Amino acid sequence: MNLRRASTLYSLDHWATATPDRPFIQWKNDAAQTYGEFHLATRRLAGGLQSLGVVAGDTVLVMLPNSLEIVHTWFACNATRRHRGPDQHLHAWCIPPARPP
Repeated sequence: MNLRRASTLYSLDHWATATPDRPFIQWKNDAAQTYGEFHLATRRLAGGLQSLGVVAGDTVLVMLPNSLEIVHTWFACNATRRHRGPDQHLHAWCIPPARPP
C-alpha cells in the first residue's frame, strides 16, 4: 500500500487539482468552500506557520472554537509536517467556550 496516497493531504491535493470548483466543506449556514478554496486557505496558513519557524516535530497549540478555521489549521499543521509521513497527527483539545456567570 502506498501510504502517501492514503494521506489526507494527498487526497486534498489530488481533488483540489482535479476538481477545484467542486464543493468540499461547509460550516453551519456559511457558503460551501470548494476544494480549490480550501486548499489555497490551508496552504497560505501552512506557509505562515513555516515562516514563523514551525517545523516537523514542533508542538502547536491551537485555541479556536469549533469552526472552519480550526479545520484549516489542522490541515495546515499537518502540511508543515508532510515530510514526516502520514503517521503524524495533530492532537487538539476541544475546550468549550467560557460561559458568563
